[in-house]
Amino acid sequence: MFKNIVESYLITTKDKLIFEVKGVLHPSERIIAYLRYVPIDIGKNKASTTKYRKIVHLPERTAFLKKHYPEYIWYHKKTRRQYQSVPYEYIQAVHNPKTFLKHLRLKPSRNNTDEKIVQLTDLLVHVSGINYEDIGITGSHLVYLSNNESDIDLTIFGKEACLQFYNSIDKIFTYEDIQAYEDKALEQHVKFRWPKLERYQTKLQEIEKQKKLQGFFKDKEFFIRLVMNPEDIPYQFDDFEIISLGRIETTLQIQDHQKAIFTPTEYEIVPTEPEISKVISYRSRFCEQVRKGQYVKAYGRLERVLNLDNNITSYQLVLGESNEDYLIPIEK
Repeated sequence: MFKNIVESYLITTKDKLIFEVKGVLHPSERIIAYLRYVPIDIGKNKASTTKYRKIVHLPERTAFLKKHYPEYIWYHKKTRRQYQSVPYEYIQAVHNPKTFLKHLRLKPSRNNTDEKIVQLTDLLVHVSGINYEDIGITGSHLVYLSNNESDIDLTIFGKEACLQFYNSIDKIFTYEDIQAYEDKALEQHVKFRWPKLERYQTKLQEIEKQKKLQGFFKDKEFFIRLVMNPEDIPYQFDDFEIISLGRIETTLQIQDHQKAIFTPTEYEIVPTEPEISKVISYRSRFCEQVRKGQYVKAYGRLERVLNLDNNITSYQLVLGESNEDYLIPIEK
């Protein structure tokens, strides 16, 4: 029933909490998802609540759940970690980005923002040749919590559709209604996305200016996630045992960046000691961050990973769990 719930879907629980699904693979009987919106009148009459507030930072989300709804904090023995997650029996509604966009396109009348969403998706589908069934709208729009300031957050689903779309991305930016971040808008964007990395602001502006999955459509900011389907991934959630080895800063060389367009994102690494084979992140901000051949300085959480199918141990660096994590190209 919940097999194909992936990144960009939202879930409303029986407690009227709204979670954003993280990743593509999930354990049995629950969905890995981060708390996003909570009722303003929490602890009162939750059944009639219609107004929500957004919780931005991950530590605040975790603290809120531990205090008010600890049943949404799950300890996974194989990874020795706690996850925010929604058990199947707590799911009240699943919000499908593709279904929402389909209904939005069929509406006889739309407000200004909704009209721009439809215009942008029409343009992306026309230029890239993907199907309308491959694209959806997520974020606040998906649960009717958007306002005039809300960005347009789109998602392309399925590996083949994502690759087809990304191969057309340069052509999309030739249209006058599509603009990359630059000047003051670029500076503000970097400060918002990387608030704890003041010392790298100049370098981050150079990186963000080159990214293709974001920009402006007319006067509205947009971001596009590329998300695989479960059948695109050759393993399951429980195929690994993982031990956290703490947070480290390290210098690495990028061996391959082909998966860096997807969320979750991944960079293969030239072997190191210990043999870190890849850098991964569940945060879209690390997409398109660095390229093959570049040396990088990275800060995140080191994990030892045991593949239970072949008994091979490897190491990976996980980025994005703290606003202080980074992946910055360096000269060497």
